[in-house]
Amino acid sequence: MVTICRFSTTALKKSTPLFATGWVCLIYHIWEKFYVTGPQALDLIQWVTINDASNLSEGQAQYSVMCYEDGGIVDDLLVYNLTEGDGYMLVVNAANIAKDLAWISEHNRFDAEVNDISTDTCLLAVQGPKSVETLQKITSLDLDEIKYYRFTFRTVCRF
Repeated sequence: MVTICRFSTTALKKSTPLFATGWVCLIYHIWEKFYVTGPQALDLIQWVTINDASNLSEGQAQYSVMCYEDGGIVDDLLVYNLTEGDGYMLVVNAANIAKDLAWISEHNRFDAEVNDISTDTCLLAVQGPKSVETLQKITSLDLDEIKYYRFTFRTVCRF
């Protein structure tokens, strides 16, 4: 299964040749992922991040930040509300994976389990003005149905 997301990107200028068509990047080395599950998974997310994750509907993502008690920033991250009962996925910066996992685990006073799934997953970014058109050729999902900061799990090229 592949997670398909829709986010805004302004990283490249329209004048570059790649921007005119599209490109695929394997960027597993940039972001790492944790699953947070259990009866109090949301409570843990609420405790360690600053945004209200209880407002996330199934299939919605949220940008957030983890802060130290004095207000300093531990790291920024994305919080994904997975399908009903499956908990949450946190996507953190790879350079801080050990620090972030330790910090979350240290503050886990809840009936929630945190698992590092980084080595079991990767992130493939399909970007550019023709990215939707290109990806649409290899999935039966109507990509236009995915709204901003939303995601779904679907098969792409039999994966």
